[in-house]
Amino acid sequence: MAESEDITHQAISACFIGPRAENLGEFRNSITALLDGLQLGREKYFADDGYDFIPSSIQTTAEFQRVTGRVSGAVRKLRRQLQETARLGVRLCRGPDGAAKRRHELVRHPLGQRRRLYHMLGDTFKKVVEEEVEEEVEVCRARNENTPDYHSFWTHGTDSVFLSYRSMFHIAKHRRQIILAVELDTLGSWVYAERQHRG
Repeated sequence: MAESEDITHQAISACFIGPRAENLGEFRNSITALLDGLQLGREKYFADDGYDFIPSSIQTTAEFQRVTGRVSGAVRKLRRQLQETARLGVRLCRGPDGAAKRRHELVRHPLGQRRRLYHMLGDTFKKVVEEEVEEEVEVCRARNENTPDYHSFWTHGTDSVFLSYRSMFHIAKHRRQIILAVELDTLGSWVYAERQHRG
């Protein structure tokens, strides 16, 4: 390679889908790899517990079909928007200086960058989900906020006393595992022994 050769176009071209979808194969492979990895991880999630969270009896309900229909409709709408954006880019890049405009379009085109398209796809699903299950989303967000709260422990032992934290891993502020060795004063030891005796 000659030292004076400008390779910036070669480098930047690898980061975009391309105005004519020249790199779409690589983009599709990336999406497939992500979904394959997600599927592999989810299939192994407590695979032996025999519990099916979304059985076919749920998938065939009218409400399930209604919401999946909304998702499909949102995807179709996004597809039309992407196609229209591409056609707009073609019209803007015609004329005697079209080649230069096309090079500029590669950089600024909303379809061009893979990351932008990932975000557009994510936002499409996010909007539908938040509209359908807004209340549940807020509940989930609250569960994952690490805020002050009351905490409790299980008490174990006889001669030596240990406190085992009562974890709740579905709630962020209780998502911890703690074991403490403690010493009780005379009154505390008597109350503890009495409660143990009562069972």
